Amino acid sequence: MRRSVSHPTGAKPPAVHLRSDDARTIDAFRRVLEAGEYTEQAIAAALGEAAHAPQGWPDPAIQQRRLPRGSRLSTLIELFFLGRPVRLREARRALAPASLPRLAALGLLSPRGDRVRARVRLVPCEDLIVAGDRPPADPAHPPARYVAALSAPARLLAALTVRRRIADALDLGTGSGVQALLAARHSRRVIATDVNPRALAYAAFNARLNALPHVQCRAGSLFEPVASEQFDLIVSNPPYVISPESAFLFRDSGQRGDALCRALIGAASGFLREGGWAVVLVNWIADREGAWWEPLRSWVEGPGFDAWLLHDRTFHPLDYAAVWNQWLRLSEPRAYGSTLDRWLGYYRRLGIEAIASGAILLRRRAQGPNWVRADDLPARVTRSASRQLLRTAATQDYLATLQDVRVLRGARLRPAAGYRVTTTRRGPDARAGEDPATVTLDDALPFAVRVEARVLEVLARCDGRRRLGEILAAVVGPGSRVDASRVLRGVRELVRAGIL
Repeated sequence: MRRSVSHPTGAKPPAVHLRSDDARTIDAFRRVLEAGEYTEQAIAAALGEAAHAPQGWPDPAIQQRRLPRGSRLSTLIELFFLGRPVRLREARRALAPASLPRLAALGLLSPRGDRVRARVRLVPCEDLIVAGDRPPADPAHPPARYVAALSAPARLLAALTVRRRIADALDLGTGSGVQALLAARHSRRVIATDVNPRALAYAAFNARLNALPHVQCRAGSLFEPVASEQFDLIVSNPPYVISPESAFLFRDSGQRGDALCRALIGAASGFLREGGWAVVLVNWIADREGAWWEPLRSWVEGPGFDAWLLHDRTFHPLDYAAVWNQWLRLSEPRAYGSTLDRWLGYYRRLGIEAIASGAILLRRRAQGPNWVRADDLPARVTRSASRQLLRTAATQDYLATLQDVRVLRGARLRPAAGYRVTTTRRGPDARAGEDPATVTLDDALPFAVRVEARVLEVLARCDGRRRLGEILAAVVGPGSRVDASRVLRGVRELVRAGIL
């Protein structure tokens, strides 16, 4: 599934300029960054809130004015985070003992007169450093083969990826290679693929920079470069945007509607080993009136696989088109308006009334019963959810074996390590102790469940020793007007959310 690429006016793709063949210079450069403490925490401390501007589109004027002056870290931030030129003597001092001419030969620096400027942007991610393109000089015309060091979707994918010791991982559509680098920390071998040669150059450099030699880069579309192989983990942040364009490799698939995401999910299952996981960011055509997960069921249903569908947002087509063309809004308002009209016409022709975004997690598991689970992403995910994902999948395996919710009465349940309860007062006429409450899990994915007072009382009594049936009998009691089956269903929801 190769894509044709058109180039907007003034946006010719930059040449591949980053080299990874000078191991000695790259290793020296890594030691310089380590000595300068070029980390997420240090940059955030230096720039404050300005450090959290959108990763691809910073405001250097604001960020530079927040930056303390004079230190090695400040010079490194100016060069590689803000993209500002610095004096040659300051660059030599900050980058010593690495050689400026050799760094320039790699494609990292561009000396001009008495100043030097970085040709790449370096963004820390956990304990890694990820190189990518600097933000384009003209945001209205980003290069067609632009490679971001790190983006908000990439951070979400990283947080939703299952992390465990495995043999083989695949990063499909690697971009800067950040997902491959993260997977390399717990995999013996990682293959990173992309159709963009600039992306593969960045991925190879980043693997060398972070001393991860077991990352292999291969050119090709989707699963073509790994046609006969299987993996324990597949991750992908593909060009999922539903658009009439084929302009940007990082955004557009050039395929009709959500065909690329649907095909990727359909093919991924065949490349997973038993117990392996695929984690893919997707956009899909949604029904404006129906449940968001219904269109995805046909993508994932089938024996031998479990599927977890996660929903982020659902957009009106106009809002969706505006989000993906926002850089035109201020710089070229006429082009912005005509682009919106073109996208809306495309959506009308395909009968698209809504577009949803989220992620799909697949797990190959021959020993069923298999399950399909759907959840709204509860909030912005800022840290790894791996342990929670594995724990919740094990719970879902258990729930899928229950032929009847009443079987849950025999279980011994205990509460999760952390949760909080928020009570909603129903008014002065409500009976004491009957106010509904929302129980929220304190975890990477803070799932929340709205429960009635009796369910909350059951939660308080679960200690891991007594069976649930015994606790229910004590809470509901003989002759009670409370519906015990309704309380049991509420408890099941707490189990499903990981709160019990």
